[in-house]
Amino acid sequence: AGDTVSVTVTMSENVTVNTAGGTPSIALTIGGTPVAASYASGSGSTSLIFNYTVQAGVNDSNGISIPGNTLQLNGGTLTDAAGNDANLSHGAVTDNALYLVDTAVPTFTSSTTPDIDENIGSNQVVYTATATDAGAVSWSLVNVGDFAVLDIDPDSGAVTLTDDPDFETKDSYAFTVV
Repeated sequence: AGDTVSVTVTMSENVTVNTAGGTPSIALTIGGTPVAASYASGSGSTSLIFNYTVQAGVNDSNGISIPGNTLQLNGGTLTDAAGNDANLSHGAVTDNALYLVDTAVPTFTSSTTPDIDENIGSNQVVYTATATDAGAVSWSLVNVGDFAVLDIDPDSGAVTLTDDPDFETKDSYAFTVV
């Protein structure tokens, strides 16, 4: 939530946008819900930018689409240099998988604390971080605690000791996974 979706509408010639009477918009479909992207910039050019701020709880797993003929003036005007009104007709843009929307906050879950065998060698997995998220999660360790003697696989969340554990010198390890 809070991310801005920007849509560029390309006109066949330069247009002047007048928002004195209202702000033009174009409809988007996000997760099956129609929303309006409002005119933001581009007057005097062929490229008009429309923005929509994604709201919490809005998700789209197959991509944002734009229904055909949904460019609306809302009291504003789009005109060319001669004062002619712009043609607002346009085709539909189907779901675009490059523009997925996921506002669900991942839930971080932890693995059980393993039994670590002393003097067994380095690279033992001592912890595995997991989360609920539709997309990929990239894991890392914060530079605190025993960070220097640990490593993490950014894809799997597996935390390993880089040294051979020796409980006579250290019987526990502290680290933070993000």
